[in-house]
Amino acid sequence: MKSDRLFSGRAWGRQACLAGATALLAVTACAAESQDEKTPTSREDRAPVEYNLPEVKHPLPLETNEMGVYGLEHSHVITGDIEKCIEFYVDLLGFHLVTDVRDIGKDELMNEMLGFGGKASFRTAMLAMPGGASYGRHVPGIELWEISGVPLDKTLKNNPAMNLQGKGYNAYRVKDLAGLIEKMKAKGVKFVSKQVFINDEISGVYAIDPDGQIVELDQFPKPFGEK
Repeated sequence: MKSDRLFSGRAWGRQACLAGATALLAVTACAAESQDEKTPTSREDRAPVEYNLPEVKHPLPLETNEMGVYGLEHSHVITGDIEKCIEFYVDLLGFHLVTDVRDIGKDELMNEMLGFGGKASFRTAMLAMPGGASYGRHVPGIELWEISGVPLDKTLKNNPAMNLQGKGYNAYRVKDLAGLIEKMKAKGVKFVSKQVFINDEISGVYAIDPDGQIVELDQFPKPFGEK
């Protein structure tokens, strides 16, 4: 990939790959401009973006709990095809590509951290969730990892709804769930069920990403901050 496509021209080395947080701690963007961006339709249209988000003010100073935990840093998606994964989350769901795909090969630290004994090869990228900062100027992200060279459990793809133990999934708020479902179906995305309504204003559905992981999509009466 061209170096000028990487987020802010930052070096995305081994240390940052181990803690995807490092990139997003520096991620800043213009929230108003982000809301008006069109969904990218090709790889060239979705070069990494740079943020300039205002700091989020909380009613009380942001404090850790008694165990020292105070916020979501980022989540992970382990994928068998990082390009297809990016197409799903960026081109279809509108997430932002923060760092482009990086091939870090048989990274020693990642192999040690995950217990692969030096056999695994890695490719990684970082996405930022739409909607802006959740606390301070921090934007929780999704770190994508494509792992090859070692046997991985692929049973989730066979039956996403029945192979959830120990896997988990993310849930996202959307503004027009019915409309998004139709767009996703047009792209061949599968769903566990039809849109389920809790009441007249709240509904949700489980979609299935390219690796068989469930993605929960929920619609509430109003998006955050909308009056």
